[in-house]
Amino acid sequence: MCYRRITAAILDILIVCIIIASLASVMPLSKNAIQISNEYNNYLTNIDDLTKITASEKEQIIEMAYLFDRETSYFYVVVALVITIYFVFIPKWLNGKTIAQYIRKVKLVSENEEKVNLNQYIIRALLNSGLFLMILMPLFIYICNAIWYSNVTSILCIVQLIYWFISLIMLLIKKKTIHDYITKTKIIEVKR
Repeated sequence: MCYRRITAAILDILIVCIIIASLASVMPLSKNAIQISNEYNNYLTNIDDLTKITASEKEQIIEMAYLFDRETSYFYVVVALVITIYFVFIPKWLNGKTIAQYIRKVKLVSENEEKVNLNQYIIRALLNSGLFLMILMPLFIYICNAIWYSNVTSILCIVQLIYWFISLIMLLIKKKTIHDYITKTKIIEVKR
């Protein structure tokens, strides 16, 4: 059962990444974003050894990345929508299954094996699928300067990775993840 759940999760990630990459490839960039991207690439190309950059070069790189993120902050909203549709609405419509869970013959149910409610799907998506990050990151773009934005988003990403790692260990040991306990849900095997 654990194996099916893990492979379904990996397949879900791949599907979502393909959707996001496809959207990113067709979404137009503003002239300003293109200019910032070109300057950033030129700047990095002219640095001989990235492991030996000065503090001012590091600040310049962070500033350019921050400006690019500000210009493309709408993309966080697009990613948040994709995550919400994929991990909240699709399972709601498919009786507790994402596309990968359907393929792997598992589904999400509440602890008493009834249908999962919308709040449970939303909380799971916020905790497990990075939706919380996609909501917070564009906010920080507009309330933080470049250095703070870089630090805060790095910390948030590390916290998300730690959360996933702990959830994986819990899944392997206890057969339930953090978000299973919080939302009072579980994954079960199903027959088609």
